[in-house]
Amino acid sequence: MDRLQFNYSLKNKPIPSKNNYLKALVEKVESVIKRTRWKAHFFLEDRDNDTSNEDITRMTYGPKSSRNPPQVNAMKPFEDDLVNMIVDIKFRRVTSKFQRSLQSDIKRTSRSDKVFVSADKTRNMYKMEAATYEKLLRDNITAKYRPAENDCLRKINSELYSVASRLGIDDRIKCMTTRQAFLTLKDHKESFNTNPSSRLINPAKSEMGKVSKVILDSINTSIRSQINANQWTNTLSVIEWFKRIPDKKHRTFIMFDIVDFYPSISPDLTHQSIIGPRQ
Repeated sequence: MDRLQFNYSLKNKPIPSKNNYLKALVEKVESVIKRTRWKAHFFLEDRDNDTSNEDITRMTYGPKSSRNPPQVNAMKPFEDDLVNMIVDIKFRRVTSKFQRSLQSDIKRTSRSDKVFVSADKTRNMYKMEAATYEKLLRDNITAKYRPAENDCLRKINSELYSVASRLGIDDRIKCMTTRQAFLTLKDHKESFNTNPSSRLINPAKSEMGKVSKVILDSINTSIRSQINANQWTNTLSVIEWFKRIPDKKHRTFIMFDIVDFYPSISPDLTHQSIIGPRQ
């Protein structure tokens, strides 16, 4: 396993071709027009029916609708101007040392027969054999998980549709699909050189997670207001809490590392957290 370290952020992108740029631009312009149409539609609907956007958000729980918004006549000149901007775009050839470096690195990695794995909390990349990566991935999966039944995905989607139908958002929630899990390497650990560890990431998630978040946020907000609990919801709340700590030089922080957070949440533990220990 060889470590690679790029001297730039991996979020940088090379200059695309003319066709790729135009394709992406058209998609983004269509997205802007769609979102502004929905915004204008709800604004006009609120004004006519005396409702609020807050009520609409609460009913739909946030998932995006697949329906096309109705056209608003007052916005047609604005939409025409956006389309004309695409037509009037002119291109010029630009080259730079940085862009050449990006292109070179892309060609080098795409032509390699090795697997490139990102680090968990650093900008490092690691190059390893495909067989080594497959073994590491398999060991991480089998350590905490077991094979599911053949119709497990069908059962999940059936239950998902049932819940979405009861909430009236079955036209917004998509079926859950299978996606390949992958790893990131924990090279910030002290024992990484002798005993490499990794983080298993499962990108296959249901869109009902958005619904759960809205419901839990509402419950947590209600609980905090009644018991005055110190529960942080963002970075700013942590900073404000830290500023209010008196006599900081006599205070101590405890640092701990949570290992295998999600695999340790068993069905029995979830049941106990909701209705209490079983008798």
